[in-house]
Amino acid sequence: MRRTALAVVAALALSPAAFATEVDPEIPEVPESAFEVTDASLRWGINNESQNQAFAPGTFNFLSAGMVPDPRVGGSTVVASGDHGVWRSTGARAWWAEVGNVRIEKLQSDGHSTALATFAGLSTRPDGTPIGGPTSNGFSGHDVVLRGGTGQVDPETGTAEIGWEGSWSVLYYSGMSFFTVTDPELVVTRDAAELTAVVAGYAASMDDPTAWQPVAGRRVRLADLPRNSIDLDAELGFAVTPTYRGVEYDAPGAGQVRSGADWGAFPSSFVDQLTRLGSGGYWYSTGSSVDRFKVPLPLTVSYAAGDPITPDRPVGSAPVETPPTPTAPPPPAPSSDPAPQTPVPQTPVPQTHPPEPETPEAVPATPGPPNPATGPPASVPPPAAAPPAAEATAPAIRLMPVATVHGLAADTPAPPSWQWPIGAAALLTAGLLTTATRRLTRPTQR
Repeated sequence: MRRTALAVVAALALSPAAFATEVDPEIPEVPESAFEVTDASLRWGINNESQNQAFAPGTFNFLSAGMVPDPRVGGSTVVASGDHGVWRSTGARAWWAEVGNVRIEKLQSDGHSTALATFAGLSTRPDGTPIGGPTSNGFSGHDVVLRGGTGQVDPETGTAEIGWEGSWSVLYYSGMSFFTVTDPELVVTRDAAELTAVVAGYAASMDDPTAWQPVAGRRVRLADLPRNSIDLDAELGFAVTPTYRGVEYDAPGAGQVRSGADWGAFPSSFVDQLTRLGSGGYWYSTGSSVDRFKVPLPLTVSYAAGDPITPDRPVGSAPVETPPTPTAPPPPAPSSDPAPQTPVPQTPVPQTHPPEPETPEAVPATPGPPNPATGPPASVPPPAAAPPAAEATAPAIRLMPVATVHGLAADTPAPPSWQWPIGAAALLTAGLLTTATRRLTRPTQR
């Protein structure tokens, strides 16, 4: 009897049913056939240059949830007001950490966890220290995160379509140049994958601060994704780094620089649209000392926002640690090309925003944003597509002086232009008087 009982116990222990109890029931499984997603999330930091200190003193590049409103004038900057940012030109709120399905999150010092962004944190590294100079290899470490994505994933056919509703803004030079991104869509086929969205803005001119013309939004490819790096069979989603290195772009003027480890470009339709807005040179290699920071960061797609995947990202370092190639600033040359133009949103600000304060009827004219292809403008505007090695020549900036307000820039008026000729005349007069005096008092030689 005892032998029979032991045999039964042994048989049960070796049965498939017994082993089935060992499987962790909490591990999700992706169906082999098509399945619907109703709350997918998208996380992307764009690139390190979008979270860097800018070359204009006291300005930064950063992300905002929602659609930044029209500042009503070119060359304005977003400055601190309490715990959020406002346009200096209008006083209207111009930065949000969260709007609808869109959040801006900041990487924490452990390199893994994130927290809702703060305006003060836009100018600091994840450990709370200042970003440092534009080439210091330090960045603020922010991601845009969208939730509520809906669509279908079919691992068997190797296809997927997921769309999100919401907008975010990308601001350079604290808002002197910016654009908005709306309603991204992910499309994956057997052979290709891409992320598209509507990009919109306004066109402004450094030569004519009163110029302020809307540029219609267009759906463009934000990112081309290497298909062989996307696994639709993954349980929670996937992470992938957009294609950039080695991608050619037919750039105007001096053209794209195609040398070094980090030369490349974002998708042409995206760069074309930003060229209409005056900021195309920020999105392809131009020979700049910060070209290595233009390389895209990994993006992640999670099938369930409540159980997202988050790729590890080195804190305060570039995607690839490639030392910059020293470049000398090119001499300025006369040009009639317009200065970089400042994009703004084309659709209404989300209703979750507070009402925008009324804009004063008279706003002082201010210079336009720096040229993306050459850095801050010199005393004579260089060609629009000249290599941006001149970005490192901060003393040649002709923008209005700026002061730091809670880590971000506040505009201040430039000194009157009449002071320079008067000072020069005074120095010349003093020199002539000194020379005449020496001649009158010189002893006679014998």
